[in-house]
Amino acid sequence: MTDLAHRGTPLVLALWFAIASTALIVGRVLLGGPFWFGSEAVLGAHAARALLAGGNPWTTGFLGAVFTAPPPSLLPYLPFAVLPDEVVAAAWVVIAAGSSVYAVWKLRLAPYWLAFPPLVAGILTGSPVPLILALLLRAGLGDGIRGVATNALAILLNPSAAIPSLALGRWRAVLLALDIALLSVPFLAWAAFIGNTGGVSAAMSAQTNGGLSASVSPGLLVLATVGLVALGRTRAAWLIVPAIWPNAPLAYAALALPVLADMPLVAAALASPATPGLIAYGIAAQSGIEGLKLRQRKPASRRWAPDDLIAHHERKSRRGAVRGRPAVLDRHR
Repeated sequence: MTDLAHRGTPLVLALWFAIASTALIVGRVLLGGPFWFGSEAVLGAHAARALLAGGNPWTTGFLGAVFTAPPPSLLPYLPFAVLPDEVVAAAWVVIAAGSSVYAVWKLRLAPYWLAFPPLVAGILTGSPVPLILALLLRAGLGDGIRGVATNALAILLNPSAAIPSLALGRWRAVLLALDIALLSVPFLAWAAFIGNTGGVSAAMSAQTNGGLSASVSPGLLVLATVGLVALGRTRAAWLIVPAIWPNAPLAYAALALPVLADMPLVAAALASPATPGLIAYGIAAQSGIEGLKLRQRKPASRRWAPDDLIAHHERKSRRGAVRGRPAVLDRHR
């Protein structure tokens, strides 16, 4: 029965991903709202135009939304500031799609993970989150110059990337990103951003409807935090942003992809955008099941011990690299 459930889990997840992603797309179409394809990228390009024109990027609007990311997040949009909106949208949708394919390939996940709703949402809106995930995976855990620089670039795209980086001990990348951010103070309208912090915070909350993380409720926040501790540092590092980051939109859940393959309950919760805070229950249920497995003291249950699961995948990846395949999250990239 256990083997049957284990074999059936991918099918159930694939079906749920397909249903949720279809509802996400069809729902937008049925709402009859304005242009949505690549809208996040177009908003970023409009904010970059405002910066170059000497205006305030954080009062720049597009389709009723305003730019809410910190100043360094403007950097990737500067080259697109002079391009038509349609070109910007198409370019960033392609970037997000390519980044998603790379992440799924890098993690050796089944193709149905491309239908994971957070990835789909990131692709359709031209969000930088799939690119951030790809950069974090490409950076790996090593301390080489290329890995540190790649990781720092991910943090500059969005400060949420600093959370898994810090939790995984990638201090050099965080410090490099901080140094670059400090150097950008004279050029990226930091004064306007700081002066408009209240408005930015309010706009972010309104545009995400409070987000989908457990931060929507103090009780759910406690539940998610306890569950993250139980799951171990490595898995918590990738889950903490979608789990407890305030005003986290759906696309942010894509950052958890590196650890979701063996956590179907968490994956299903993150793939349910209609229920804010559901991730807390998914994490609690997953950690509870793994705790029961450990109590049974069966040899197979050791695979579920906190952080052992990730180590198991890293060992498999290194063996694959010996056979000529690239390793996932390799420390010696």
